[in-house]
Amino acid sequence: MHTICMMRMVFPVWVLKLNELLTKKMKKPVSKFGLSALVSQPTPAPADSVDTLLFAPSSLPESPGAAAPSAVAPNAKTRFTNVLPTATYVQLHQLAFWDRRDMSAIIEAALQEYFASRPEAARPLPEPERLKRKLPKLS
Repeated sequence: MHTICMMRMVFPVWVLKLNELLTKKMKKPVSKFGLSALVSQPTPAPADSVDTLLFAPSSLPESPGAAAPSAVAPNAKTRFTNVLPTATYVQLHQLAFWDRRDMSAIIEAALQEYFASRPEAARPLPEPERLKRKLPKLS
């Protein structure tokens, strides 16, 4: 039996011949059992070059994050991430456990109390700043 070494792997010659037969482009797969639909068809090459596909201006709309946020209802919730000192974070978990309340409800109550003492919290941002921060318009 003859063998050929390719990329540190040894294949019998018949395996290489079989591989050649299987990878040749077939005009139409033929199956005497009617299984031609199960045979994968060769995909045609794209008409455009890779550079055209990569660098051509697209007609797709901009990403959802790039668009200005629309108006939302005042009772809508927004998920965000923040960093707290570890001791504060532990206290928040302890209070949530012992009061049987969600941490978000505790944070909201604390912020509402803080905002009540700070009148500038009720002043709307200038429109360019609101857009820069991607904040929705409250109706």
